[in-house]
Amino acid sequence: MGKPKQLLPVAEDTLIELALKTAIEARMDDIYCILGANFKEIQPKVEKYSVEIVENKDWENGLGKSIAVGTAAILKKEPQTEGILILLADQPWVDGLYLEKMISRFEDRPDAVIASDYEGFYGVPAIFAKAYFEQLKGLEGDNGAKELLNSRKMPIISVKSPEKLDDIDTPADYEQFLKSKNQ
Repeated sequence: MGKPKQLLPVAEDTLIELALKTAIEARMDDIYCILGANFKEIQPKVEKYSVEIVENKDWENGLGKSIAVGTAAILKKEPQTEGILILLADQPWVDGLYLEKMISRFEDRPDAVIASDYEGFYGVPAIFAKAYFEQLKGLEGDNGAKELLNSRKMPIISVKSPEKLDDIDTPADYEQFLKSKNQ
């Protein structure tokens, strides 16, 4: 992409700022932003928002390690936490309404995992109940929570919205997103 994906511009914002605004729009209690590679470049964009910034110094061990570090940081500061919602910065079509739908389902079933349905497998955004925090703290590797979500070892309540779940992995994905924003 030529620069950290989180810093790709979207109008007056960046992808990371768009994700933070989405989380804020969904009226979550506390928002944590886990940063790894390019921490010093991305941090100034995040500091503008009322969020807790957590540095994952072991970022080379993949997205799973960022989830593990974030979970540990949340539980250290807020041990009474009942659910953790994982949202990625490279899913800019996810909006506050989608997250609120997930949160509403979690409020109805606080013992389950609420996961995005990718028509054949589950992924993030996802909300994990307290019973699965230890598993989150043990994650490593580039698959993030995908293996855990698809292990069939936990009750999953799915939320479908395929048009919102595309992510930006290539310059073409980014261009398509920018075109969709201008329509």
